[in-house]
Amino acid sequence: MIRRRIGDASVEFRSSLSCVCTVRPQSLSSNLFEIVKRFHDGMPAEIKPSVSTANAESLLFDRLDSGYVVTEATGEGTGRSATAQLLHASETAFWTDLPLQMAALMQTVADIDGTEIILESTANGYNDFHTLWRKAEAGESEFLPVFLPWSLDAGYSREVGPEFQIAADESKLVDTYGLSKEQLAWRRAKIAQLGSAEYFAQEYPLNSSEAFISASFDSFIRPETVIRARKEKVEDPYGPLVIGVDPAGMGPDRYLYCLAQRPSHSQGGKPQRPGHHGGWAAGSKG
Repeated sequence: MIRRRIGDASVEFRSSLSCVCTVRPQSLSSNLFEIVKRFHDGMPAEIKPSVSTANAESLLFDRLDSGYVVTEATGEGTGRSATAQLLHASETAFWTDLPLQMAALMQTVADIDGTEIILESTANGYNDFHTLWRKAEAGESEFLPVFLPWSLDAGYSREVGPEFQIAADESKLVDTYGLSKEQLAWRRAKIAQLGSAEYFAQEYPLNSSEAFISASFDSFIRPETVIRARKEKVEDPYGPLVIGVDPAGMGPDRYLYCLAQRPSHSQGGKPQRPGHHGGWAAGSKG
């Protein structure tokens, strides 16, 4: 998720910028910092910023008066004494006491031009990160939801021969997501490696709902079924009694159901718009 960026979104070299990357657990910090360091090392000499400090946690650019720092998300609240213009919170769904962490982190970046906050994570079931994601999807927060399915990566494909046949369950993926045979071949190999389609969906989801549901292995209505239903064209929108149910998921999630009465009838040979009697009810998972 990305907090609404304020100001110009173009790429440029700027001075007096502090970028903080917060991770959990600490073991991830070295991996992320190595990516940044490798990027800096590979830059052309004519545009490569000079460095005054380079260690396991920070990369400081003296002439630009800027820097990149990696910190650990701690239980006491991360970043209370830090000030940054750019913030990257990594694997946020796995942080302990995320509301406390967010309360501290959001204060490190001022709400002014040129600032940005990114919360990035693999889904981890119905937890506090899921709540943040749902609010972003509903437009109830200053974050924008950004989901990147594995199908966007051209590297996730394998060559196939003329004997390759698409299975029945795979044909649904083709219809819904437009997957190619090469992508399906890669998916088959990865499922065999991971041991199950559920583990594959958790690590390589095709949509956000699948990511969160698969993380708990508790799916009553499969996400691809919902997506296919949304694409259907309904010729006659009127019919008998309809009941929609959204079952409770893991944790404090609630169940919800909707009952709608839409009788079809006509008067004087002309179709009449049916009456609508609806009701909503919600309750805790029990």
